Amino acid sequence: MLYQVDTQLLASLVRTKRGGQTLREAAEEISKTIGPVSVGTLLRVEQQRLPDLPVFLHFCNWLDVSPARLLSCPSSTGTAPAETTAAKVARLLRSDARLALAMANVLAIMIEATYAQLATHE
Repeated sequence: MLYQVDTQLLASLVRTKRGGQTLREAAEEISKTIGPVSVGTLLRVEQQRLPDLPVFLHFCNWLDVSPARLLSCPSSTGTAPAETTAAKVARLLRSDARLALAMANVLAIMIEATYAQLATHE
């Protein structure tokens, strides 16, 4: 199996959490609360570049996100499994920098629950 980090999702979550903070302010907050992260590293992550493992874990802790949520594993055939409509919508909501992460999560849960309910009526 080949695991990959969804750097697009990581970048959007970081931008959302950072909000109106400058890169320096956010890097200082992460460094004080979780572990050392430089301004340059924060910028690279927002540019969808993959940090090293310890820094990746610092970001996961700061975002309060499981590392598994940011990992994908294409199937053994080399293609990714088909993504459900609800999962696509949830991913798009969470990557929208205009939405607060908490609001995006609430909307995603509602959409996933709606699709689950629809599946039981089919």
